[in-house]
Amino acid sequence: MPYLQADFVANLEATPIGHLRVAGWICGGDGVVPAYPLRVYGSFAIVFIIDGAGVYRDVNIRRQPVSAGDAIVVFPELPHTYGPSPGTLWSEVYFVFDGPAIEAIRQAGLIDPARPVIRPGPGTDWIERLQEAFNGLYPPGRAGRLRQFSRFLDVLTEMLLSLDAPKTGPPNWLTLATSLLGGALAEQIEPGEVAGKVGMSYETFRRRFEQATGTPPMRYRLERRIDAAAGLLRYTFMTASQIAEATGFCDAYYFSKRFKLATGHSPMEYRRAVKK
Repeated sequence: MPYLQADFVANLEATPIGHLRVAGWICGGDGVVPAYPLRVYGSFAIVFIIDGAGVYRDVNIRRQPVSAGDAIVVFPELPHTYGPSPGTLWSEVYFVFDGPAIEAIRQAGLIDPARPVIRPGPGTDWIERLQEAFNGLYPPGRAGRLRQFSRFLDVLTEMLLSLDAPKTGPPNWLTLATSLLGGALAEQIEPGEVAGKVGMSYETFRRRFEQATGTPPMRYRLERRIDAAAGLLRYTFMTASQIAEATGFCDAYYFSKRFKLATGHSPMEYRRAVKK
């Protein structure tokens, strides 16, 4: 996957309630480099994983798996690192911000250093809505900047309120399986290999996985590839061939065929529709 990065917002002027410092996307990235010593960011950030899988670590949490559909909340005082699994890359969309309103969200318990990984879910429109907060027409000057940040804050708060934290997490085998199937999308993986890593025969694994998720394992992986491709079409300018390579399709033709079967649109039709 080629490394590509672009900011769609940079260095907006601060407002009395907060400051969006930078927002953008990275494709083919390797997270926080170097991974050690741990980084202290100095601002809040939220990092949405578009494709790939890896881990998050901080001084309190030794290792927490993350994969496409997850978002990492970074806290300004907390030494941390995150990145894709060894030998792989991932794609992300990030927003870096701070200010009194964000501290108020923290005090309300909507974000918590003890829960740095949240799951807005793949295929949701939160990233687009956060980005659109800065693409609208606003009055010039101080009032316009305040309204702009307030819109970002509204969407962020709505997203955080929509997250119902489960009382109990999924079984360890399912967490590992979904991480394996949802990560390293550019690579080929055999279903029996995943079954072996979770300690089951393939037939037992397939049955239990489908019971837990409603989807057979390899269809689940295909859906994660389609989700990742949709994110790359929406948030980057990568070509169909580059996206096919990044998400594990053999060529642009096969990628386009599978994408249209899944979404009803060709990749370019989908890109035109979401970038209007």
